[in-house]
Amino acid sequence: MSSKYVELGAGFFLTDVDSFTFEICDANSSDPDVYYGPLAWNGGVGPASSRRLALVEPSQANAYLAAMMAYDRDETEHPGDMPSWPATATVCTAGLEAGLADLHGRQFDSEEALVKAVRRLTRSMPRKIWSGSSSAARLESLKFATERLLGSNAESISRYEKIH
Repeated sequence: MSSKYVELGAGFFLTDVDSFTFEICDANSSDPDVYYGPLAWNGGVGPASSRRLALVEPSQANAYLAAMMAYDRDETEHPGDMPSWPATATVCTAGLEAGLADLHGRQFDSEEALVKAVRRLTRSMPRKIWSGSSSAARLESLKFATERLLGSNAESISRYEKIH
């Protein structure tokens, strides 16, 4: 469930995948690959869907996972929480097409540095405004997307509503 939303310009935004991984998304995509449920954005207004443009993952993820495996084998102490920063951006094909190629492979020391870099790129892009969706509107959008994927199986959709 996404709770972070940082406007980046050109209809792009930064959101969280989990407590240490982020993604840059396009709220105006006509070909979304992510649909947000009613609890996204802490139940407030936010995009109903988006397309991932870039994934931003901790640069130390592999070292952290190795330390966790050593801990699981009782070879070392617990390494603590995985640090989010520094993090490396991996730009997807959609992000390359959207003009974010300069971010690919770059390491950022903080969320602030990442946001500044993206906003520098979006400043020269056409301005795009998306209309925010309420929690109820996102639920309707999710029902539509689920129905498109699963067919009009009302039982599955009803079950999904109860879970999410």
